[in-house]
Amino acid sequence: MLPPLTFQRNPVDTGRPGPELGRVLAAVGADPGVDVLAGYALHEPDAVDLVAAAKEASASDVPMVLGVGGAGDEVIRARRALLDGGIAAVADPRGVAAATGALLTDARARSRATAPTAPTGVPTGIGGAFDEYRAKELLDRLGMATPPRRACDDRAAAHAALAALGGPVAVKLLDAAVLHKTEIGGVHLGITTPAALDVALDKLDAIGARRYLVEAMAPAGVDLVVGARRDPVFGPVVLVGLGGTTAEALADVTIRLAPVSLAEAAAMPSELAGRALLNGWRGGPVLDHDELARVVATLGATLAANAVLDDIEVNPLRLTAHGLVALDAVIISKETADAQPDL
Repeated sequence: MLPPLTFQRNPVDTGRPGPELGRVLAAVGADPGVDVLAGYALHEPDAVDLVAAAKEASASDVPMVLGVGGAGDEVIRARRALLDGGIAAVADPRGVAAATGALLTDARARSRATAPTAPTGVPTGIGGAFDEYRAKELLDRLGMATPPRRACDDRAAAHAALAALGGPVAVKLLDAAVLHKTEIGGVHLGITTPAALDVALDKLDAIGARRYLVEAMAPAGVDLVVGARRDPVFGPVVLVGLGGTTAEALADVTIRLAPVSLAEAAAMPSELAGRALLNGWRGGPVLDHDELARVVATLGATLAANAVLDDIEVNPLRLTAHGLVALDAVIISKETADAQPDL
């Protein structure tokens, strides 16, 4: 069906698609090793009728996601025709990947022989505003390791905390309304002396700080992000990814529906593009998958058990030679009137 100079194995590259595209899609879908058809093509009606080709291949029970590139009313009508025919239609390759990922997540959830057993004994009745100190108190209750720290209402308390904790320490703005402290200069690291502490406090005061968090510095390691949140479509989900200040730029994450079993949670890091960093990269620490699984499963169970909680994010969760340590945490509650139990 395809001419020379095309790639005729998975992923099939047809070259510029022609009238044979429907038969090509059907042949790929008929392969017993293929469970999803995911494709992308430009809207070129003079070369091929994408809607007709997709419908020709949709006779099988293999779900299809088709990206249709281009602009204008004809492209919009083609996508609408695909949707009307029961075929997931998107505008670009990123949409194809996202839709395929959603199908995979849904299939995993449906294939569970039994509902996953969520960790028992998670706290309930949690709500209200969370600054970092209160968020880490909850993490302590959940059995996660956090650095020694002091919440300080004034400079005298901050100096007493430095003396008690020793150096070096991190000095942070403590305010439940500020979710991303680093971006506004709200975090100062490696403070070892009273003079350096005063400099840091002056800078925090300049951005409106009223309270401070003084916390022992953690050892070096690999930063992860873990969390549980309420997706508006899928409900409670948990995520694991490479973290730190570059988490959003990397976007290297894997997601599961919550509650999640320990076995499912333990398998999540293997899907990360940067998973080699967690396996002793260049003499670095090695991840205990069971330890991470307990963290992820517990966060998911806590979110599911507390209808007022909307988001629990631990970033970074640092992998060190001695295990996982939560260096920062953000917990967001819904307005009480909006909180509904997950059905």
